[in-house]
Amino acid sequence: MSITDFANKIHCERTTVYDIFERKSIDSELLIRISEVLNFDFYNEIYLNKDTNNFSKKILIAFENT
Repeated sequence: MSITDFANKIHCERTTVYDIFERKSIDSELLIRISEVLNFDFYNEIYLNKDTNNFSKKILIAFENT
């Protein structure tokens, strides 16, 4: 998926997507939209499993640069 496609699907601008990549935190509404678009439950992975998750897992998301 291209950055442009991703931005459109989460209802934001391309520049905002690059900003999201640099953020140290993200609001839950945006995280839910991203989870829906990428078909991965980031909310559950990060927030609900905080006690059992040692954060050694890395999530790889690849975007086409267009």
